[in-house]
Amino acid sequence: MMAVQKKGSSAAGSDGTSKDRRTAGRAKASGRPPDAASAFARALREAVLRLERHEAVVLADRDTEGVHQQRVAARRLRTQLKVFAPPVDARWAGRLRRELAWLDGRLAPVRDVDVVAERLRRRPSPAAAVVLAAMGERRRALVTDLLDALGSARYRRLRRSLDKAVIAPPLRPRAPLSRRAARDRLSRVVERRWMRLERSVRRWEQTGDEAALHRVRIDARRGRYVCDATAPVLGPAVATMARRLAALQDVLGEAHDALVAAAWAEEVGVVAGEPVGKEILTIVDTERAAATAALDRWPGVWRRAAAVAAGKPWR
Repeated sequence: MMAVQKKGSSAAGSDGTSKDRRTAGRAKASGRPPDAASAFARALREAVLRLERHEAVVLADRDTEGVHQQRVAARRLRTQLKVFAPPVDARWAGRLRRELAWLDGRLAPVRDVDVVAERLRRRPSPAAAVVLAAMGERRRALVTDLLDALGSARYRRLRRSLDKAVIAPPLRPRAPLSRRAARDRLSRVVERRWMRLERSVRRWEQTGDEAALHRVRIDARRGRYVCDATAPVLGPAVATMARRLAALQDVLGEAHDALVAAAWAEEVGVVAGEPVGKEILTIVDTERAAATAALDRWPGVWRRAAAVAAGKPWR
């Protein structure tokens, strides 16, 4: 559980309200957007609360959503630490990004298995049951590794670092940028992220291979996180951009999940042999068709995102 700032300390007022929250409140009251430091403090609080809220669910292994939400929190925070680089202590941010990557590396394999299993349960069959049984064995091993990680001293250090940062964000002693300069920098971050996504899309359109598609998916997700993080500073147009990128992420995520499910089923089918192996191949065909159907929606979703980006909402 996160520690509570003591009343009367330098990070809180007499009513226990943290300094960054009072600053954000004054900015809202004055009609000004929050500065980069305040936006980072808010993003940090939200990520840590999400991580904490779902920790018990993961430890009890009673709901697959817990793994998903912890993974989202870790990934978002890694992105935000890069987005808000100038006001944040660089050494602390670098260490935290490495530790969050370590945590994500334990959450991701479990989440991938859960997503595929959920897809297969939608269409129950004897063949699907065979694949699910094989996946269940794999998941048990992965969950053991994850629970070992969450019970480790390394994870406890990570949580303590995050809890302390929520109370007193580790900002640089002297902010090197004015509010306007910080806003301009965040604008450039969003623009560069969009340009990177555009390059990935062109590469995928040229090659058509799954590796290029996976790169597009990663860049769309990171672009969405960047827009979500900077929208409080840059304005509602960037929030609209985040929604368009979320739609891209949904389409690409559906295609990715279907292809992963097809690969899992194909692997199990080879081992299973006849006659169930032949039935499992129908799962492979179904999932590949689902991936194709998802990608058929891509052009329209991409055009809508590109139309928003054409107006350069980050400026």
